[in-house]
Amino acid sequence: MNNLNKCDQLLALLRTRQNQNAQELARSLSVSVPQLQRLLFELARHGVEFEQFESSIQLSPEYEFLNEEEIRGRLSTFANSTVSRIILRGLLDSTSKEARRLNFPGANDAYLVLAEMQTAGHGRRGREWVSTFASNIYLTVVWPVDGSLDQLSAASLVAALSLVTALRSLSLKGSDKLRVKWPNDVWLDNQKLAGILPELYRHATDRHQLAIGIGLNVHLPPPLLGSIEQPATDLRSQGNTCSNRNVLVAALINQLCADLERFIAEGFGVFRRSWCELDAMLNCTVEVLSGNGAKSGIAAGVDN
Repeated sequence: MNNLNKCDQLLALLRTRQNQNAQELARSLSVSVPQLQRLLFELARHGVEFEQFESSIQLSPEYEFLNEEEIRGRLSTFANSTVSRIILRGLLDSTSKEARRLNFPGANDAYLVLAEMQTAGHGRRGREWVSTFASNIYLTVVWPVDGSLDQLSAASLVAALSLVTALRSLSLKGSDKLRVKWPNDVWLDNQKLAGILPELYRHATDRHQLAIGIGLNVHLPPPLLGSIEQPATDLRSQGNTCSNRNVLVAALINQLCADLERFIAEGFGVFRRSWCELDAMLNCTVEVLSGNGAKSGIAAGVDN
């Protein structure tokens, strides 16, 4: 993790300054120049592109980065007051792991962890989530919950609906073909566009925290899309060539905050009709894997 931390710190420095001297960068990171070169090699191994001119270094000018100030400026009044912290990282193992490390026990407000890239992102059943630098959305939102936890297993369903609503509100191409797939996916044109992973941080008091991790494919190179073990797509493939990720994040957080507030107060029942209207599996023959067993049948939707 220490090496990842140094890589993340290096990315932060490269983002804030152009054409930096290698020796100055090394001093800022408290490393030697050879160690700096190893960090640069590590970033390159993860697909980060940068340019070196003699002794100066800069990130590729083509990158458009996530920006906390821009995201904040696009949040609703409710989302701004609810999300007390936006933690933005360049390189992480995963936003869910970082959220757990940061974990503010008993916090009365929500916080958001974002990364430009994950090295160990994962989905349900431990499946790897393919990651590229400064191209997609990887986030975890942590939400405080009180008392009864009976319905929290439906949180991923609510988050999927939030994502569909947010993308449609931006009038993105292909958004009319968005569907939800139980228990934690969003599909676009019968291919996976996003995955959702809910977790619960339990505490000794009645104040617990719901963590919802979301990975959204904005732009994945065709070879990477083809390497994924199931049919997958991204927003770029639908003709959305100018998708601003800061706009996408803000729209998602605005909708997710409103929906989670209602979900905690009223339960999943108020979302059930919307889910059924978008259910990609409705009336399909399916096989449900659980532990070492499997059940086959017809998907008949979800109840309250």
